Amino acid sequence: MFALTFGLLLSDYMSRQVLNAVFPVLKAEWTLTDTQLGSLSSIVALLVGLMDAMQLVPLVALGAVVAFAIGKRHYAEDLKRIQARQH
Repeated sequence: MFALTFGLLLSDYMSRQVLNAVFPVLKAEWTLTDTQLGSLSSIVALLVGLMDAMQLVPLVALGAVVAFAIGKRHYAEDLKRIQARQH
């Protein structure tokens, strides 16, 4: 679960950095000032963050359900083993 979350956050961070990589091209093509580029970057970061937040809620909920199901199954197996040892 940690690896999955880390991978998603890393992917999100890298996708946000793509905009910074094309700043010189955007600045020349659209004749933007540094202030306008900063505003553009902030708006994109905010929108990407909102989209990620909306998508991560179902993913976190699914992860919690899967973790609970796995834990419950292992608990049931351990309980059967303990009961078998007692008899």
